[in-house]
Amino acid sequence: MEWLSSLGGWGVPAGVIAVIATVLGVLNAIYAIVDKCGKITPAFLNIVKWFKKKKEEKRVKEERLNSIVKKLDDVNDKFDRKFEKFDEKFDKVDQRLENFEQHYSPESLARRDAWMTWVNERADKYDESIDKINQMIEKLTLALESNTAMTEEMFVQNCRTIILNFASRVCRKDIVLSKEEFNRVFKVYNRYEEFLKEKKKTNGEVDIAYGVIQRGYEERLINKTFFEDKNQ
Repeated sequence: MEWLSSLGGWGVPAGVIAVIATVLGVLNAIYAIVDKCGKITPAFLNIVKWFKKKKEEKRVKEERLNSIVKKLDDVNDKFDRKFEKFDEKFDKVDQRLENFEQHYSPESLARRDAWMTWVNERADKYDESIDKINQMIEKLTLALESNTAMTEEMFVQNCRTIILNFASRVCRKDIVLSKEEFNRVFKVYNRYEEFLKEKKKTNGEVDIAYGVIQRGYEERLINKTFFEDKNQ
């Protein structure tokens, strides 16, 4: 019996252990005989069976206890793994906070403010330059418009002068004119009329003169008094 052998570790003499083993053997034999005969035996006679029962109960308790301990270990492992994940997340958060502090440190903010000041100053100068350029463009536009108006007025006056002068020459009988001269004046008048129509202006200064030129052309055409007719 294992429990008897363990008595030696407790300081029980070997002789005493031998006596106990003998007594238990005798009791167990009596129990077996009585039980075989169908007699009811007192519970104290079945000492070995009682010890076996207690040992089994102890084993069951130990298994249950071991099962509970194992479950607790599993739960502990799960918590450890979760805490490890939490530790990793906290490490990342700490790293981000550290990066944030570095990014928004007083030195970084000072450099950023200095850079923004430089950018704003350049932007203001750029706006000033753009305003100056716009003013120059406006002045140039006004000058071009003024020059265009002057050029248009010179064209109108020049056309009128050509038509009026030529009408004066047509009225003089002592001047021989060619068809080419009439055709050139006709072209000038046509451009003059197209320009007035485009600019939505009226013509009231050369109508009489142009009528004189047309009649002079018809008379010379009928009478064959053009320069070309006299030099054939």
